[in-house]
Amino acid sequence: LLEKESLIWFPCYKEAPNGYGGKFVMAHKLCRSFNKDGAEDPSCGQYRVTHYGPDAWGRAFGPLALDQFLLFCHALDCLIKEGQGVGVGCGGSSEERANAAVLIGGYLAVRHEWSEDQIKEAVGPADAELTFACSWLRNDAPRVLKVTDCWAGIAMACHMHWLDSSLIEDHEVIKKACAAYRTMGTTYDAAWLAPGYVMVCADPVTTVADPNPNTFMKIFPDEPTAEGTVASTGPVTATTSQRSSRRSFDSCDTVCKDYRISENIIKADDQEALSFVTLLQECDIGLVVRTNCVDEPGMPGYTYDRRRLMDYGISHADIFIEDYGGGLPSPSQVSRLLEEADGYAAAGGAQGAAIHCKGGFGRSVTMACLLTIVRFDLPGRGLLGWVRITRPGAVTTTKQERFICRMKGKQDVLQYASPGKNICGCAVL
Repeated sequence: LLEKESLIWFPCYKEAPNGYGGKFVMAHKLCRSFNKDGAEDPSCGQYRVTHYGPDAWGRAFGPLALDQFLLFCHALDCLIKEGQGVGVGCGGSSEERANAAVLIGGYLAVRHEWSEDQIKEAVGPADAELTFACSWLRNDAPRVLKVTDCWAGIAMACHMHWLDSSLIEDHEVIKKACAAYRTMGTTYDAAWLAPGYVMVCADPVTTVADPNPNTFMKIFPDEPTAEGTVASTGPVTATTSQRSSRRSFDSCDTVCKDYRISENIIKADDQEALSFVTLLQECDIGLVVRTNCVDEPGMPGYTYDRRRLMDYGISHADIFIEDYGGGLPSPSQVSRLLEEADGYAAAGGAQGAAIHCKGGFGRSVTMACLLTIVRFDLPGRGLLGWVRITRPGAVTTTKQERFICRMKGKQDVLQYASPGKNICGCAVL
């Protein structure tokens, strides 16, 4: 892949081919991380969704999370710098090969600023066309996301300066970056889609109710919360539009947390996590958009009172999208999102927006992708690849995947939001 055979890709090889004199390593082994006691994380190089067990995420197997990708890039870069040449192999299954192909192609994008087309030419079309099952999928529905989409997403993130080569060159920098990323996922069930601008997360009520001792203990900073109890969100008055019109949902992709998997988790440290609102303030979030209803099936209780959030100077909008039939937003709902984003941006102050649904994977991610596409005029297919890496479990139906991919840029989203109108632009963020 690189000059002087400093990097060679050996797909489906589990050991060095005869006659190869460089250092041979399996791709997933370069994703190693260690806990504070120095023990290796046993899940390194494996797909996982924070707060959920394997039974929950169905047939999904990748791509691997952002922290594992960064660790891979750093470890591979260190080996190449040793000068003896590195051969990277992977297991024999198509799933292992797809994950490994994303890693090695992504490295070329981050470290050497290669484009998607350059990577595809070097790695080969066979690997580029490998596909990933939709998150939470439980049947054999056609797959949408390809390895090449993930390469496009990583290259896009580099172009947007969400990633850069300096991040993978220093061991301490990579440790801090991975720790910050994991804290967002573990403590707040959240992730940046567009760092500094668009965040996605689960409804905070589902996270504060989690018995996992590493999650935050209160939503609002002025709530006294004893350890082991759930912070009260106060009474919530729900309008008809905020309630689900269906008492049972027909989407097999609805995501519900199983809190039993958290019961035996040990707290990572003795420091209490910041409240959810304090996190929003420290992340410069000025708008929160709730896309789930206040009493949705799978919620541990009523959601938070939006009026309390607004008391802290954070704008709030309820844009309820029912989680059935694919969980897609209507044109009017997308239009409302863009109007809300324009409104709080025009008021000045905080620059970021946080969008959540119940689990923070489907409806919220779809809306967050649309907002990001409009803000930066990005292609939806590459953004789908990126969000599947930065938020494992993201995008819960194939209809959502295809919908995001349909958006080639800003104008497509604006046209969808205002069908029949001649769209010339929108300020958004």
